This record gives sequence, structure tokens and C-alpha cells, in this order.
Amino acid sequence: MLSNRFLVWGNPISHSLSPRIHEIFASQRGEIIDYRRRGEGMDVATFIPALLDFFNNEGGKGANITSPFKNVVYELIENRSEVCQIAQACNTIIKKEDGSLYAENTDGYGLATDLKDLGWLTMDTKILILGAGGAVTGVLFHLLKEGAKIDIFNRTRSRAQEVAQKFSKYGQVHAVNEYDFNEYDLVVNAVAYKQGDAGVNLRTARISNPQTKFYDMQYTAKGKTPFLEFVEQLGEVKYFANGLGMLVKQAALSHYYWFGVLPDAQSALIELRRELEKATLK
Repeated sequence: MLSNRFLVWGNPISHSLSPRIHEIFASQRGEIIDYRRRGEGMDVATFIPALLDFFNNEGGKGANITSPFKNVVYELIENRSEVCQIAQACNTIIKKEDGSLYAENTDGYGLATDLKDLGWLTMDTKILILGAGGAVTGVLFHLLKEGAKIDIFNRTRSRAQEVAQKFSKYGQVHAVNEYDFNEYDLVVNAVAYKQGDAGVNLRTARISNPQTKFYDMQYTAKGKTPFLEFVEQLGEVKYFANGLGMLVKQAALSHYYWFGVLPDAQSALIELRRELEKATLK
């Protein structure tokens, strides 16, 4: 039987960059990692037994979890971190020496770390978050812990109010009915827009504050996401980034939980971007 195997689970999952990211991390230590994708076409009924079989019979040591299984794993694994419980979602599983499974969530760390590396997140940073789904509840705690002041806008206001109320014990967070990008230091998009969707679903005045920064939790291999393309049409945007940095940095913390060594995420991000740029040119 193989040992020390790792998987990323999701549906869809064929697009995932996680295997390559963890390969880069392992290469920094001069090692090789067996890390693969699984879950394409699975529903909850088939996912749960497959996940347990991976750890019980296939030598699984750790796993990453993405949509739509994060909440499923949270309910499945009772031994979990405080961050996991706050988010009520899990994106990382660690198999402990006694064979038990432990659930973690590294998404908030990944976003907060990337924003700090960009110089965009400091005490009292005024942030507008677009969306109030699982992607938001997974990161709010870390942003509030850094001292950010957060407004949440969601098309279903009751959902934004629910999330804001839940996280108000950790810092300043409110639901808003309307917004103006120009009033914020940072705008974080947590909605998965397709081409052309952002312009239909977002309403805002032209951007006149050149210091407002825009971060999309979605990422693209090259160029701007649909959200960032839309924002660019509203005025001169000097500062923008997509979620590739978040992806790499949340993966770095997962890697640390498995191996006890925190990888150099910034150099891994540079290497990954270089590879993606070359791939899109072919």
C-alpha cells in the first residue's frame, strides 16, 4: 500500500492548480510529493465513503477540500480547529499519528497573508466585501483579527445581515444596502462572476479615488477576471489583484500542517505565475 498520499477533492476539480503548488513547495525541500486531484462528478453520497477510504485504505496523510465539499467535511469531522468552527467549513484535513482526522481552514490565512504582502491590509483598513456566501465566512475572522473595518454587500440583504451579526463579536462588520467603491481602501469580490455578469449585477458610480484597491478572490491564469475587467471600465484603477496569491498562501499553511515546515509561498507564487504565463502563450 502507498503511504503519505495527498489529494485535493472538489467537483469540478480538473482545473485545480493545487497539485502543482504543492509540488513546488516540496521541491523547495528537495522532496517529491504524491498529490493528486479527485472528486470530479461526485456528489455528497459518493464523496464521503471515498474520502474515508482514502485515509483508511489508500495511505492518505492529508487532503485539501474545495467546493462543494467544505461544509460536508466540517459536519463529518468532529475534531476541528477554532477557525474551522467559526467558518463552519473545512478546506484541510490532517491525519494524526493516532490515525484520527483533524479539520482545519486555511482560507482566511491565505487571503489575509496575501493582502498584507501586497501592503493592502493594516489596522483600520476600510473594506467592502461583495458577497456573503461560504467564501466570505471562511475569511472574515482573519480580516477582522487584523483590525479591518468591514462592510458586506449581498443581493440578498438578509444573508449579509446574518453573516455580519455572526461575526460582529470579532470586530467591526456591518451589512450595507448600497455602496460607493470610492469610500473604501479595499474592495474584495467574493462572487463568482462569468464574463459580462459583473456589469449586470454591480451598480456603482465611476471610480474617482485612485487609492481604492480591488481584490478578486477568483483567479485567472492570465489577465484580469471578469470582475476586475468591469471595475477597470469605471475609471482609472491603479491597484488590483486576483486570488492566485490567496490560493498559494492558503496552500502553504496546509503544507505546514502536514510537514511542519512553512514553504516560501512568495517564491512559489512567482514560479507558478511564470509557468502559467508560458502555458497561455503556447
